[in-house]
Amino acid sequence: AAVIALHRERKGPATDLTEWGDAMLLDLIDTQELQRLRRIRQLGPAAMVYPSAEHSRFSHALGTMHLAKRILATLSLAEGRLMERELMLAVKVAALFHDVGHGPYSHVFEHLMPGIENHEIWGWRILAGDGQPREVIKRHCLRLQIDSDSFFTKLHGIWGHNPPQGEIHLGK
Repeated sequence: AAVIALHRERKGPATDLTEWGDAMLLDLIDTQELQRLRRIRQLGPAAMVYPSAEHSRFSHALGTMHLAKRILATLSLAEGRLMERELMLAVKVAALFHDVGHGPYSHVFEHLMPGIENHEIWGWRILAGDGQPREVIKRHCLRLQIDSDSFFTKLHGIWGHNPPQGEIHLGK
């Protein structure tokens, strides 16, 4: 069984490329915006029929981030070249926050009320708008000596909105 491993980086940024930026991820996990996902079921009312269908969007977000981290590590080794570390960190942040725009039964509401904005749009607003996640990212960008505007541009591209040339596009 795999364990989600993140490091606080108390002695400065990690030197291992796959662990670089983990302190940012840990601080983002502690934000109210991500913690609220603990109260939203990933499978909606399915637990009423299938009692073991009990995981939250929070646990799903952590698992998605963990898998992104493992995939990036594997790709870096398989390619024989290292990916840009800021891009790797942006992919992990995007994976962690990919469902943050969900509300209870959000897919149902998106289909029943086509005029409302979908969870991806709300998620981007939560991540990049004025709030705790943006402040955490800006603080860690300063600590890691990354230009925060450039980092948000990478995140925006990964999120699926006009990806910059040569960047990874994970959106629809």
